[in-house]
Amino acid sequence: MIVDDHPAVRDGLTQLFEAEPDFVVCGSAADRQTGAALLEKIRPDLAVIDLFLGADSGLDLIRDIRQVLVDTPILVISMMDDRWISDKVRSAGAQGYVDKADDIMEVVRASRTILKGEACFLNDDSLKTPSDDISSVESVLTKREIEILDLIGRGLKPRHVAERLAVSVSTVEVHRQHLKEKLNIGSAAELTRYAVYWVSRQAGTAQAL
Repeated sequence: MIVDDHPAVRDGLTQLFEAEPDFVVCGSAADRQTGAALLEKIRPDLAVIDLFLGADSGLDLIRDIRQVLVDTPILVISMMDDRWISDKVRSAGAQGYVDKADDIMEVVRASRTILKGEACFLNDDSLKTPSDDISSVESVLTKREIEILDLIGRGLKPRHVAERLAVSVSTVEVHRQHLKEKLNIGSAAELTRYAVYWVSRQAGTAQAL
């Protein structure tokens, strides 16, 4: 079963798997809620889940699944190739993690590996870890910027952030630019990686307390 919020990706993955003699796609979903319900109903042999599902996180969906489907193999796909993301995916309960930017057949190869009972994660030697020096974030950001950083880190796209905060998308983009400047971040992708890491660190601190 495939869970991805982009119709083109779902269709592409469906065609990819259906072209293989040992795979049948038994269902697909675009969001966390639908995905969780359908996974529980269908109980597939393998779940392929995108890391970001619109306003939700694929990590949260994995945790949902693990409450009812303890042993279902899970492969997470994403455009991010950082060690800390790979570690979060592993900790959430997935058996594998591949980069969408790699050869598309890597998804199939990873799926077969997982179905044999083996883990399949990105090559740790090629991954990068953001700086752990995030203690001063709140001292350089405004309250609104911290809110937006938090929402970005939870997987929300700009329009979803705008809806959540009742502001325009252009306002969100201005704040995103300010975040990149204050945090010395060069691109939107790097900002997203930093935000996810920051949220995970905040959650870890809260659990420790």
